[in-house]
Amino acid sequence: MSPLSHNHALVPLTSDLGEQLATFQHPSSVSAPVEITNVIPIASYSCVMSNDALKMIVPEAVLWAFASPLALFIAVDTIHGASFKYDIIDIITERNTLRKLLRWVTNSDPDPFRIDIQRTGNACILTKVKTADHSRQHPGYGLGFEEATTRPAVGCEKAAAHHRIISYSLGGLNVLLRFEVDACLDTKCDTSPTRADGSTTSDIHGLSVEVQSSLELVPQSSLIEIKTRSLKNKIRWDETFRQLYLSQTEWLYVGKHKNGIFNDVTKERLKEEASVNMKRRKQAAETNEMAKLKVLLDGILREVRKVDEGVPLTLLREGTTLMLYRKQGHGETIPEKILRRFRN
Repeated sequence: MSPLSHNHALVPLTSDLGEQLATFQHPSSVSAPVEITNVIPIASYSCVMSNDALKMIVPEAVLWAFASPLALFIAVDTIHGASFKYDIIDIITERNTLRKLLRWVTNSDPDPFRIDIQRTGNACILTKVKTADHSRQHPGYGLGFEEATTRPAVGCEKAAAHHRIISYSLGGLNVLLRFEVDACLDTKCDTSPTRADGSTTSDIHGLSVEVQSSLELVPQSSLIEIKTRSLKNKIRWDETFRQLYLSQTEWLYVGKHKNGIFNDVTKERLKEEASVNMKRRKQAAETNEMAKLKVLLDGILREVRKVDEGVPLTLLREGTTLMLYRKQGHGETIPEKILRRFRN
């Protein structure tokens, strides 16, 4: 089990909710397609349980901080320092959080969910809250297939998981997004600007961070999502394409097996111009799903920005209803020197 999926304490759906502030409706129609543009790789990090971290040393006592938004800010500041312009960002979140919202706007999943919100400046930090324990679910053959078909990069041998952070425009909304990366093509890195060469260890926002000798980022076009399926089961393209598109992950590798014996790997490319199916999926996503997601995010931002900065809020989906609540108690602890940069 990945340390990032450790059996962390669950949060009840409604135990700390206060006043209801708004109810959101499913977007019934959209006026124009919405696409993701201006994709920029910003940072990446790996979490490990020892001092041999590729980019970050994560002491066990604070491991769960790296499931929070704090890890994103640490990774960005490790590479960019104070030069990164947080004040132009509208939404800061994870891919899985956007996938939850997409399932709601498309009525494709009845499960309840909860997303906590912290506003700073005009930006909203959306954090999906773990409300159910899935640790006993059968993992299938995916982990074994991934271990057998990939190799860790130099310095990543003890990494538990690798995450990338990108920025992009979603129909005019500026998004800073974190997501997990399964693998990448063995290729040269981008010559992205870096702050320093050499392996150094420093304290960033109270945590020990080890910076690798080269801070160049693997090209976005080299990222791979890995999945496995038995020969009798097909890929759920509705979910899979959303996953690829939201993170702009270029490649999908699918290992096909019979009773755990793999005999074929198919490769699909997100931006394959010759693929009629990929073009059709992209058009369907942009004319319907992404357009509806943009309408919902606009509505969330509008309601959240009515509330005083620093007031903790929660989005709750129960049944078919999505509601915004004032949250009792304190919100996510993000260092004030980070929050201050959203207000410039």
